Amino acid sequence: MEDDGQPRTLYVGNLSRDVTEVLILQLFSQIGPCKSCKMITEHTSNDPYCFVEFYEHRDAAAALAAMNGRKILGKEVKVNWATTPSSQKKDTSNHFHVFVGDLSPEITTEDIKSAFAPFGKISDARVVKDMATGKSKGYGFVSFYNKLDAENAIVHMGGQWLGGRQIRTNWATRKPPAPKNTQENNTKQLRFEDVVNQSSPKNCTVYCGGIASGLTDQLMRQTFSPFGQIMEIRVFPEKGYSFVRFSTHESAAHAIVSVNGTTIEGHVVKCYWGKESPDMTKNFQQVDYSQWGQWSQVYGNPQQYGQYMANGWQVPSYGMYGQAWNQQGFGVDQSPSAAWMGGFGAQPPQGQGAPVIPNQAGYEINDSEGHPSSSHQTLKGTSKWATSLESLLEDPEGVKRFREFLKKEFSEENVLFWLACEEFKKTQGKKQMQEKAKEIYMTFLSSKASSQVNVEGQSRLNETILETPHPLMFQKLQDQIFNLMKYDSYSRFLKSDIFLNHKKSEEQEENSTEAQTAAKRASRIYNT
Repeated sequence: MEDDGQPRTLYVGNLSRDVTEVLILQLFSQIGPCKSCKMITEHTSNDPYCFVEFYEHRDAAAALAAMNGRKILGKEVKVNWATTPSSQKKDTSNHFHVFVGDLSPEITTEDIKSAFAPFGKISDARVVKDMATGKSKGYGFVSFYNKLDAENAIVHMGGQWLGGRQIRTNWATRKPPAPKNTQENNTKQLRFEDVVNQSSPKNCTVYCGGIASGLTDQLMRQTFSPFGQIMEIRVFPEKGYSFVRFSTHESAAHAIVSVNGTTIEGHVVKCYWGKESPDMTKNFQQVDYSQWGQWSQVYGNPQQYGQYMANGWQVPSYGMYGQAWNQQGFGVDQSPSAAWMGGFGAQPPQGQGAPVIPNQAGYEINDSEGHPSSSHQTLKGTSKWATSLESLLEDPEGVKRFREFLKKEFSEENVLFWLACEEFKKTQGKKQMQEKAKEIYMTFLSSKASSQVNVEGQSRLNETILETPHPLMFQKLQDQIFNLMKYDSYSRFLKSDIFLNHKKSEEQEENSTEAQTAAKRASRIYNT
C-alpha cells in the first residue's frame, strides 16, 4: 500500500455518526483520486473514524493540508497520516518544489524525474493528469531536498526541449502552514463546486490580490497558466493586485480554488471572482455596503463573494476594471525590444471586404460594397476607426494610436504580432521567409520571447516548422490574437482618452476649416 516508501493513507477522525464512506470519498476525491475508504464505527461513546487511501502521496499530502480542521456535518474533523507498521510519515512540505510547464502530452512522471535527476536528489515528481480523461494537463512538479538543486534545475531546464516542446520552469506556489488557534482561517481550502457556481458561467475573470511586491505580468502568467488558456492579464503593482481572464469559466474556477491562499513572492494571496458583466452594476445599488466594514468599495456582489472576503482587503470598485489605465494614473512606459516595434500596418489587410459590424460609437458604417450607408462622404479618422478593428488597422494613424493605447495596457505585443504576420505574408523567397519566420517566433512565440503573446497551448508552433515556412504558417495564431483584440482591447480603445482626445482634435480642426471656408465665401460675396 506504501510500496515506494511514501505514505498515501490518511487517518480521518472526530467524525459525525452520520458520515458515510461514500461521503468521505466524495469529499476527498475532489483533491485527488482515492483508492479506498474504510470506516471504523465502534459501539461505544467514541466517535467514528476512517482511513482514506490515495493512489499518490502528493494527493494525500494535499488532502491533509486542505481537510484537517474542516467541518463535515457540523464537526471539525482531524486528519493526519495513518500510522501502520509498513508506513512511516514522510513530510515533503518543507522541500523545494519546481513547477514544470508546457509538457508534451506523451511526457510521463518518469520522464520528468529522469530529466531533472542530474540536478540533485528528488523527493517527489509527478505529471498532473485530468481526472476525467486520464490525460496529462501539460504541467507537473518536481520536488528537491536541497534548495540549490531546485534553483539550478529552474535556471538550466527552462527552455530546454523535453519530448516535442520547450518546457517552462519556475518555483511552484504552495499552501502556507495552517494557522493554529485562530478564530478564523481566511485561507481555508475552497471547493470547486462552490466556486464554479458563485458566478455567472460567462464570467472568466479572476481577481488575485495581496502581492505587495514583485507583482509582474510574467509572474501572474507563470502562476495561472497551468489552469487553462489565459486571454488577458492586467497587473497593478502599486496596489498589489491583478486580474487574469481565462478562456473558460471552469478554468477560472480551478485557478481560484488552487491559487487562493498560496504563497507568491512571500505573500499569501487572495483570489475571488472578478468582473462579470455591466448588468451586475444594477445589483450594487441594492446592497447595504455598511455590512461589509472596510469594504466601502466592492468588486462584485458581496452576497456572492462573502465567503472569500477578508477584512482589510481593499478591492477596487467595480468600474475600475473597465476603465482606461491612463484614467487611473497608471501609465508606465515600456521600452521597445524587438524589430516589430517599427512601422507595420501601412498597408491594409489583403483579401478583406468592407466591414459590417454593429455601430459601437454612433458613426456611419460602410455597406458590403464599401459605400457609405448614410452619406456620400468617405469615412476617415476616428469615424473610420470606430466602424471595426479591421478598419482601424487599415489606417496607419489608427494603428499608431491603437499601439499607444495597448502600450499603456502592457499588451502592445498583440498588435505588433498581428502586423508582423501581415508583413510576413508578403515575403518572397524561401531564405527570406525562414529568416522572418524565425524572427517572429523568437520575438513573440518562444518560451523566451521578449514580447511573448498569449496563444492557446495546442496551437503553439514547433520550432522545427521554421525550416519549411509558408505564407499562412502563422494564420491560426494570428486569428487568435486578432479575436482577442477585437472582443476585448478594441472596445476599450473606443472609450479611451487616446481615442476621444483624437476625435475631439479632429472635430476642432474640422470646425476651424469650416469657419475659414465660410469666412472666405463671405469675403468673396462682400467683395463682389
